[in-house]
Amino acid sequence: MTDFEKIDNINDRIIKLLRHYGVTVTSFSKEIGLPQSNLANVIAGRRSKPSIDLIAKIKQHRPDISLDWLILGQGDMLIDSASTNVIGKKGDIQKPSSVHHDQQVDFLNQHIRELTQVIKNLSSK
Repeated sequence: MTDFEKIDNINDRIIKLLRHYGVTVTSFSKEIGLPQSNLANVIAGRRSKPSIDLIAKIKQHRPDISLDWLILGQGDMLIDSASTNVIGKKGDIQKPSSVHHDQQVDFLNQHIRELTQVIKNLSSK
């Protein structure tokens, strides 16, 4: 599969993510704090879809991964941090490098919550 082909299966996108970072299932499982069997079952297709907890942990440990790509298969795998702006608490737009770590975490957690709701809505249809 080339990088230009769309990867329709979330399981395959997780495999691509591991290959991109050059990590094994075992080492990545340890990094994100989940049992190796959980990740291995998703990759092997024994679980049809990853849990929200797995997706959240991937995003927490690899914040440059696009949730749109990971969950929906849309857009690029990596977020272009140079073009991504974050709105600070006072409403001013800042580059991620200048935003305090806690603000970045809050912003990403909110994005995770929003996408979780989108997934729930799509699943109920």
